[in-house]
Amino acid sequence: MFKNTINLFTYTACILLLAACVSPSNNTSKIVFSPIKRSIDKDIKCSFELKPHDITRPTRGIIEGNSSFLDPSWELYVIDVDTKKLSKTESVWTFEAGKIIKKPNKTEAIDLNLSELQAIVALANSVWASPKGNPSEFATDVAWHIDLVDGSEKRCESGLGKSAGNGGLLTNTIYAIWKSHRKPEQ
Repeated sequence: MFKNTINLFTYTACILLLAACVSPSNNTSKIVFSPIKRSIDKDIKCSFELKPHDITRPTRGIIEGNSSFLDPSWELYVIDVDTKKLSKTESVWTFEAGKIIKKPNKTEAIDLNLSELQAIVALANSVWASPKGNPSEFATDVAWHIDLVDGSEKRCESGLGKSAGNGGLLTNTIYAIWKSHRKPEQ
């Protein structure tokens, strides 16, 4: 518990520092999303094209998620760059009599302030610009994915374990921002 509190504090401090570094002098300026796009495989299907079908997908934004094998669940964080919203969708299903039974999704949303959005976009831009795929860190019972979307252009990556590198920083930043908006009991 104490370690999680320290980690959350550390991530939040990193977010604020990163946001301070990328803040424009004019707060009404448009967010520059994906100025450099490199795709590692044009034929890769984005996870949001595969599942779940009942989430709202942004025209410009990020879908970051993780799933578990032993506890069939899917957790998605959807950032819409244009509306400055961060949504979290939890999807859970069970196996009953050999059939998959999907439970209703639970979705919540928060408004992002400009500093939070800039911190997320700066990290997403580093993932877009990378000529290599995002690395994974070993962890059991989990898989990750990051989908970056700008109109018809996309970059989609996934892997087993936890996301590492710039994708890991993006994941941790999104999670820390989400947690910073939640009450302690949530």
